[in-house]
Amino acid sequence: MDQRLLPCLYGLGTNAGLKRVADATTDASYEELLYLQGCFIHLGALREACAQFANATLAIRNAAVWGYAGAACALDSAKFGAWDLNLMTE
Repeated sequence: MDQRLLPCLYGLGTNAGLKRVADATTDASYEELLYLQGCFIHLGALREACAQFANATLAIRNAAVWGYAGAACALDSAKFGAWDLNLMTE
């Protein structure tokens, strides 16, 4: 696998952007990251992967720590509301 794909996904996933990631690394230029995004990263697949990740995180949360419903934790440790059968969190 191309090692430049990981910085590309990092830039998109953290909202840092491809330009900022390209400026922070010597491994890939902005144009290379933009090319990888166009060829290998598709919006529908990315949304599906994010949904699967969020659902898996909610499925394994410890009810003793977080309670039964109404709270969840984002990757940056921020709590947010996540109610059962809510289409926005599923």
